[in-house]
Amino acid sequence: MFRNLTLAQQMFFFVLAVFLILLVFRILVKLKLAPVLVYAACANLIFPEWVAEQKALYWTVLAGLVLVTIFRWVGPRLTAHMEEQRIMREIVEQSRAAEAMGYRNDQISFEVKNGTPQIKIRQ
Repeated sequence: MFRNLTLAQQMFFFVLAVFLILLVFRILVKLKLAPVLVYAACANLIFPEWVAEQKALYWTVLAGLVLVTIFRWVGPRLTAHMEEQRIMREIVEQSRAAEAMGYRNDQISFEVKNGTPQIKIRQ
């Protein structure tokens, strides 16, 4: 197929292939999957004898990399959710304290400063 192409066409396909490989690698880095796939590819293509001899170790390392990747996906979302829940608890506590002091809900507002909700009471 590539024998009948001109030099310009061959160069175009080479540049296109390099571009696509770089694009795929960048997408994998953004998805944080690059370490898993690089390990799997290198182990299977460069060291197939080692993989055949050390199946348990190969799968253990691969599972560890997959778990690290999952924690890197879930960790920030879980942290943000826990922070939101903490702020909501503080708002509820402060509004209950204000109601216990005799203020109505329409007199109470909140403003978050430095990650901490501050109660504002209008007279």
